[in-house]
Amino acid sequence: MVSDLIVVADRRPWAPGDTYQLMSRLLLDRRVLWLDANALRRERGDGPACAPALPERGPRPVDAPFPVLRAEDLGVGAHPLARLVSPRLMARRLERAAHKQGLRQPILWLASPWAAPLLDGFEHAPVVYQVSREPPPGDPGLAREWAQQEARILNRADLILAPCRELAQSLASERTHLLPPGVDLELFSTPTQPARDLPHHGPVAGCHGGFGADFDAALFAAIAARLPRWRFMLLGPMSCELSGLCDLPNVHIAGRRPHDQLPRYLQFWQASLLLRHPRAQIPKAPALTFLEALAAGLPVVVAGGANLGNFADLTLRGDDAETAAAALEAVAHEPRERQLLRRHRVAGQGWDARAAAASQLLAVFDAGTLGAVAGRR
Repeated sequence: MVSDLIVVADRRPWAPGDTYQLMSRLLLDRRVLWLDANALRRERGDGPACAPALPERGPRPVDAPFPVLRAEDLGVGAHPLARLVSPRLMARRLERAAHKQGLRQPILWLASPWAAPLLDGFEHAPVVYQVSREPPPGDPGLAREWAQQEARILNRADLILAPCRELAQSLASERTHLLPPGVDLELFSTPTQPARDLPHHGPVAGCHGGFGADFDAALFAAIAARLPRWRFMLLGPMSCELSGLCDLPNVHIAGRRPHDQLPRYLQFWQASLLLRHPRAQIPKAPALTFLEALAAGLPVVVAGGANLGNFADLTLRGDDAETAAAALEAVAHEPRERQLLRRHRVAGQGWDARAAAASQLLAVFDAGTLGAVAGRR
């Protein structure tokens, strides 16, 4: 009998992340109960933050294929005093919810350092930690607490899943295994029809994902100003100042789009832009949006300290507006063979393969071996 999963991770219904993609596929063999990590997240302090530039009128959130609990479901509301609820009490409520859902011998899968307090209430459950990509930006105090909570989980976890080889080697533990990010190959590489609001006059370059403090909006504006015949799109939630882009006639700030509709844009762009602010911390693994662009066959122009994994040779650097504009002009009419090459290179990075690897690693916790795991403590 396989063991089921209690997952504690950030819930981003607009853009399914690593953990969501894995759990959607592990559902074939295991029940999953998801707790939104916002139930445990400490409020951001007074550090710098980006203010929303435009109101969001995006699509409705995508319903998860598994039950999702929020803070209110564990008796932890929005009031600051509510976060003083005992982690043990929260764990008991979470266990009770898992029992109601019929979970069998659940494994605690943590994908957020803010889940560390729950360890006090799950002394005997096997713990998997899916290492987070990067700490929260902009608030040194919050980043320090994030690191402390992560260290606590790393010390307790029975299985650690690292998103890149360098991080796996730095952890130097027999409990650590490599589980790189994947991509929905079928979604992004299967030919589709163009979106209705796709620009039709001139070549198109775009960015998709979330736009926060790490996004170099100034560079994006400078590139668009240099290439008036090009059209530029931003797809995703906005949480930083974008007012400098609103006056550019060749920039379309589209906001959120359903994840399954993104190929209707990406497959018809001439290039994707991955523009990270020079002071942004380099993430531990390639961004999902980067892999999605490659799966769609797109050339990617990169600025800042992005993590490109084994795909750096498929990108062009554009750390200033002049260089980036020249790179876009160079790829505007590239041969179709280059698109096929990018798709071929990411062909082994699918989420189905990642889920199969995760299932093999989880097998040690399944019936007959759980006692051995608990006995190690």
